[in-house]
Amino acid sequence: MHDDQDPRQMSPYTEMYLEQLKQSAPQRLEEFVRLQRLGDFLRGHRESQGLSGREVARKLGISPNVVSEIETGKKSYPDRIYERFGEAVHADQDELFMIVGRTPMYLRRAFEESPGLQRIARMVCKLPDREDLLSRAAEIVTREVGAKH
Repeated sequence: MHDDQDPRQMSPYTEMYLEQLKQSAPQRLEEFVRLQRLGDFLRGHRESQGLSGREVARKLGISPNVVSEIETGKKSYPDRIYERFGEAVHADQDELFMIVGRTPMYLRRAFEESPGLQRIARMVCKLPDREDLLSRAAEIVTREVGAKH
């Protein structure tokens, strides 16, 4: 800082950093809420199964600290960890991923294994009314999957 500069005035770098923080705040809040909901969901299932955090950690081959971080929403982990955690506490996998706005793993795998589905998705994404089409498709899939269970 120069002698003639007001000490209360922020540097351009600080102003730029604060602006970036303001812009990223909604995404950070959304991620925080997502992790909290996920942690509550998994903890509830663990407790309903009468399992301790250490027991789940042992089943998954992870540290009890990781179980705690997941259940408290302190840290994000790859979806596969959440899927395995859900399996260990007998949580419904569809609900697990829907609760946080993610595509269930079985649908991801089906999509990855089907070039036809990938081609259809690329075509739908190019359409101007794609949101309506995607919404209707989701309703149909939900109805069909529900009928099979």
